[in-house]
Amino acid sequence: MGMAMDLRGIAKERVKASIWIPGIVALLTLVLGIILSAVQDKIGWAPLIGALIICIAIFFLSMKVLLSQVLPISVEMFEKLQSQVDRYVEKGAITWMIDNEQMAEYEKTNNVNEVWLVTCDLAEDIPDAIFFDVVQKNLERGVRYRYFIPHSLAAQARGMQLVENHAGAGDIRVITLSDDFFFLVSRLDFTIYDPKNLNGQRCGYMGLPLDGTDRFHCSMESQFVDLMIGKLNSLVEK
Repeated sequence: MGMAMDLRGIAKERVKASIWIPGIVALLTLVLGIILSAVQDKIGWAPLIGALIICIAIFFLSMKVLLSQVLPISVEMFEKLQSQVDRYVEKGAITWMIDNEQMAEYEKTNNVNEVWLVTCDLAEDIPDAIFFDVVQKNLERGVRYRYFIPHSLAAQARGMQLVENHAGAGDIRVITLSDDFFFLVSRLDFTIYDPKNLNGQRCGYMGLPLDGTDRFHCSMESQFVDLMIGKLNSLVEK
């Protein structure tokens, strides 16, 4: 928010400093028009053409000056935005927004004993998908997994297949959710690590419902994580 205010302030100052240029161009054009109207009959077309050339030169000169003021604004805004993005989204670092590869690496290396996932389709947990091997290895080292899926035939079939694919690897369960979890965002998914906070590492990530092949997840605010855990815990305890 602070950066946005700074950029708007810079833009306003630059515009104020340059706003006189169009006024000068308009005034010069008006003056030239009056002069040409008064003297055209007396001096002929040659001075008129010369005056037009001068007018065009003034126009291009004013545009050059104007662009010299506007272009640095665009470059400065881009550089600041790029710097801000680089600070928050860094490859190999867990920040407020991560992609699938970063999340898989975090899940593979983070020392948690339980993972809860709310997912609409289990598309990223089937064999050959990015999280399949991560889940398999985590199950083998004792991490418990709880999947919460919609009450649909397709989701139920994938849930059964998921359990079969990881059969014997460890503690994995698939739990059905009511449709009200998915009525707003059909691609809803949450991942909560260490939901019971046994290792003091409770955190959550929410998948962003963005178009495109790349998947991104944003960090969930702690109160939102607690709210989701409170909602899901009664289903886990059954």
